[in-house]
Amino acid sequence: MVPVIAEVDPMGNLWLADAAGNLKRYQLRDGSFASFQSDRPARITSIDCSQTLRTLCFYKESQRYVLLNRFLTESPLYDLPISQAPFSHLCLSSDNHLWAFSQTDFALHKIRLQNPEIVFSVSLIPFFTDPNVEVQCIKEYKNRIYLCYDQKYIAVFDRLGKKTEDIIMPHEGWIGFSNDEIYAQKQEQLMFRNLLTGNEKTEILQHPEKMSFFLRYSKGNMIMIGQNKIKLYKNLP
Repeated sequence: MVPVIAEVDPMGNLWLADAAGNLKRYQLRDGSFASFQSDRPARITSIDCSQTLRTLCFYKESQRYVLLNRFLTESPLYDLPISQAPFSHLCLSSDNHLWAFSQTDFALHKIRLQNPEIVFSVSLIPFFTDPNVEVQCIKEYKNRIYLCYDQKYIAVFDRLGKKTEDIIMPHEGWIGFSNDEIYAQKQEQLMFRNLLTGNEKTEILQHPEKMSFFLRYSKGNMIMIGQNKIKLYKNLP
């Protein structure tokens, strides 16, 4: 498997998806894994495994998503509302909804999870001087929505869609969270920021080959993922 998506869930399990829509969940404790592929295979655009009881797989091309339980049994294939489509990014909300971003109207939409209807929408145009910014991903963490854009910035919103903060943190198009920290990787640099204090630190990772993903699976321990290798990087401060 050559991963195009990688995520770590709260239990420390590693999730990988390839370009053909194959999904694997690895338990790092014992090396076991479980697999999933939809009855209608397609490339998975993003995975949200931040909740222990369900995992979201988003198929951008078809504007659909599935919800997987802990046995990797899929739900029905849900169609996103077409009124504001296409949506480019999705993530789970902690209150049984989805957050969806549409580049078409440059807005953040809240959608019912199992009956996909838009609950409310917030235009993000007033919060950006340039509405042509390139958004790479959105994630919810501890009742805040984090929107990554231009591979350098992270805009933070509360659950009502009000912008609360801008974080400057160069990234490769994805971010991770661990306890009270947000982290991102840019080339050999791994950057951490404490969400409570704002304190920042940077680690320089030495590796002999280009790695695609750096993910924290427990405090001080990272996973480095390349095209054909998965390595553990332990004992970071």
